[in-house]
Amino acid sequence: GVLEGLKGLRPEPRVLVLSLQPDADLVFQAFRRRADGFVIKDSTLAEISAAIRDVARGRRVWDGEVGRLVA
Repeated sequence: GVLEGLKGLRPEPRVLVLSLQPDADLVFQAFRRRADGFVIKDSTLAEISAAIRDVARGRRVWDGEVGRLVA
């Protein structure tokens, strides 16, 4: 898939997934395929902007309900 292709590039890009909802299967697939973060479209603009900045800085973003699904 697309995520595997991106993560196979060198240098490896940072990937933040933006989804309509925190579907457990989708979250698990993104985590397993080494996405750097997962954000729900219902998040505020400030939350999405912060997630983009955090992932760009090398941090992982799995907050809120998405973080609970990953845990």
